[in-house]
Amino acid sequence: CRLLRQQAERLVAPLGSMEKAQVRALAADLGLLSAQKPDSMEICFIPDKDYCAWLARRAALPAPGNFVCGGAVLGRHEGIHRWTVGQRIPGLYDGEKRYVRAICAETGEIEVGPEEALWQTEVPAADFHWLIDPPAGPLRCSVKVRHTRTAEAPCTACPEKNGAVRIVCDTPVRAPAPGQSAVLYDGERCLGGGWIRPLEPQE
Repeated sequence: CRLLRQQAERLVAPLGSMEKAQVRALAADLGLLSAQKPDSMEICFIPDKDYCAWLARRAALPAPGNFVCGGAVLGRHEGIHRWTVGQRIPGLYDGEKRYVRAICAETGEIEVGPEEALWQTEVPAADFHWLIDPPAGPLRCSVKVRHTRTAEAPCTACPEKNGAVRIVCDTPVRAPAPGQSAVLYDGERCLGGGWIRPLEPQE
């Protein structure tokens, strides 16, 4: 959620409370061809779903790098643009699956680990845009950290200095990815959102 509050207050949603099935039925009644179009599950301006080729036509791609785990090199990858936090890497290591935990753009290294290493209860967020009056203290709400169909996670949002918010979830959430959005809700009402930051290592 990157809208400012003054922008959201002027937002007009022409479909209102209609659900997708109702919109499709209305489009069919009106004879619109779009009524039969399949749902878009990918990036709308990359119809062939090959975002790597799209990037290659427009920019210099990141160089290949290493998969690492605890300082040990497990293998090579063809560029960090092909990976995201939470994604499984090919093969087994010590007989176990490994998943992307963190991506370092500066070195090209991708840190991997077991599935259980992806889960965390604390999600730091920066450059937070509130769509309500910013709370003076901790706020009970729920958070969504991935663009999937998983439900929002109950949490406590703790405002900090310089537009930061520390989000503490009641139960761990899977693979919150730095650079993506953490969005807070009160039921169906969006309260605001910010950019996920890396979790600081514990002393």
